[in-house]
Amino acid sequence: MLKAEGKYEDANKQMQKFASLAPNDHRAKTFLQDPNYLPKLRNQAKLFDEKVLDINDKKYGSFGGVLGDDNTFYFTSARNTARKTYGVNEEPYLDLYQATYNA
Repeated sequence: MLKAEGKYEDANKQMQKFASLAPNDHRAKTFLQDPNYLPKLRNQAKLFDEKVLDINDKKYGSFGGVLGDDNTFYFTSARNTARKTYGVNEEPYLDLYQATYNA
């Protein structure tokens, strides 16, 4: 979570501590092999462009889109307001949706 918040130095300190407490854990081993991998990731070529689609709902989250081999597009959304809401953010629980992808 620290890395997700952009706190890379703090994240590395915590991972160092974790690695000292659990040196055989695969996450600790991976971290110790290359603790500063994020700059390398940022320098990689962009693999795809992001764009807002008609399926996106501006108020409720829509995410996790995957295109299947049969041109079926699957995604997750909290747009179904008829459903019970989650107490933490008062948004509806997530549903899975599908649509046929075409140009």
